[in-house]
Amino acid sequence: MSETNVTLYVRDRRLWKNARKTAGDQGLSSLVEQALRQHLGHLEASADEGSRKFKLPIGNEGNMVNSIEFEGQLVADSSGFSLEQLPRIRIYRTVNGRLVVYRTWPQTFRVEPSYSSYPDLEGLRKDPRVLATTWITESDRYGDETNLTPQLLGELQTALARPSVIRIDELEPSDRTHVPKPVRLGRDDDEIRRKLSGTPAQDALIVTMYLMRATQRDPRHLSEISKAFEQIKPVSRLGRAAHQLTNLPAGMRGYLNNDARKKPPSRRLFTRAGRGLWGLSAVGETRANEVLHKAGIVRE
Repeated sequence: MSETNVTLYVRDRRLWKNARKTAGDQGLSSLVEQALRQHLGHLEASADEGSRKFKLPIGNEGNMVNSIEFEGQLVADSSGFSLEQLPRIRIYRTVNGRLVVYRTWPQTFRVEPSYSSYPDLEGLRKDPRVLATTWITESDRYGDETNLTPQLLGELQTALARPSVIRIDELEPSDRTHVPKPVRLGRDDDEIRRKLSGTPAQDALIVTMYLMRATQRDPRHLSEISKAFEQIKPVSRLGRAAHQLTNLPAGMRGYLNNDARKKPPSRRLFTRAGRGLWGLSAVGETRANEVLHKAGIVRE
């Protein structure tokens, strides 16, 4: 395959500097290529939206790409409300009137897309965390203070008030969404561990800190985090429980330190508040909600 030499001009020096850090060993050329593929993928999705037929990826299993298929309309999109959202939220109305909430993360996060389906707006309202995202704006680069979710919900209500003229044959899939069960550390450790089965260790750590309410403003010491992490971390792919892992604290610190070294501040999942003190960033809390929602549980 032949290569093409291209000269890029970037006005935002800070953006370029962050891009170089994010690219790491893969180099800027690879990062730019990934960004172009992602952008063109969004354009292709828009074309699909015009045809009222959708096939959206929701994850990978081996070499098999899983997806959902349905006919309907895109009725609300978080893109455009701010510079970026982590994750981006798109809401579709199917031809049978169901609402599909589709959540995607930037490619650098390596987080699979996810979705939830609801019979109507009332059903979606009962699960408010599905619309949770970190809103990155010009004046709020870390998304700590901005919440544009009410505006997104308002656009959704307006769109749903418009009559639909779609004709349909069938809808796939016809899943049902259940109300998440509230859980609490200490009381529901066994159930949390069971619900998190198959979850990557870093996501289990994020959930641990979220359930502890460990934030930048209210950080927790590593020893306390490690103790709670051991209680709810699911069995590894090799069949080893947390208490059988002698390097669990070291592995936990590795996730924290790699996040701080390899990601720009606006994309970090964790924040260090002092010697041995750590908490979740706004992005980390959003990711924790994503994992809990997929597991069918919610923080009490």
